[in-house]
Amino acid sequence: MKNYKKKFYILIPARAGSKGIKKKNIQNFRDKPLIEWTLSSAKKVKNIEKIVLSTNMPELNSYSSDKNIFFLRRPEQYCSDSATMNSVIKHASHYFDDEEIVWILLQPTSPLRTEVHIEDCIELFKSSPDDSLIISVLETSSSHLKAFYLNETGNLSGAFNNNAPFQNRQELPKCYMPNGAIYIFSDKSFRKFSKIPNEEIIPYIMNDASSKDIDTINDLKS
Repeated sequence: MKNYKKKFYILIPARAGSKGIKKKNIQNFRDKPLIEWTLSSAKKVKNIEKIVLSTNMPELNSYSSDKNIFFLRRPEQYCSDSATMNSVIKHASHYFDDEEIVWILLQPTSPLRTEVHIEDCIELFKSSPDDSLIISVLETSSSHLKAFYLNETGNLSGAFNNNAPFQNRQELPKCYMPNGAIYIFSDKSFRKFSKIPNEEIIPYIMNDASSKDIDTINDLKS
């Protein structure tokens, strides 16, 4: 168990550009702007030091007056289509410059994740090794473990192992996909690896309904 004098910061990235949906973060989903679903859940989480909204969207300026939200203006070099999430976190990490921070990354494209999910993940992080990444996942089909790839000799090899393509699906291990809703990791680990740490990955399993991801216009309408 870690010493819990750590500071939990929620980081919500919301850039203006989006290939799939123009100004996605302020489009309505079920009668309110998409960004508000995540902000609302974030503000209900207990014992959070700061909620950081990292954005270059002038349309979100209204949230800068909310005393519960720290409005972090993101430089344009961290807002392009080629900018990575690691670069966004790096900007926030350097801005606050405090290795006692634990980052809770919440993407606005997961509107149905709640404060209960977030608090569960915080508790999971507290009981995990220092360099852990807590990641929310959704159970998915294990059938892709039966796939082959073409090896260097021109023959097929099992992508998982050479037995898996010939096994019944019931015999294969359960598989999980990240649903994009929650990532928790320490600032110290982020700086150590210069990226979201990925050596001690601990899953938090969510159901299909809570894992909804907004990627297309049709997703906004459902």
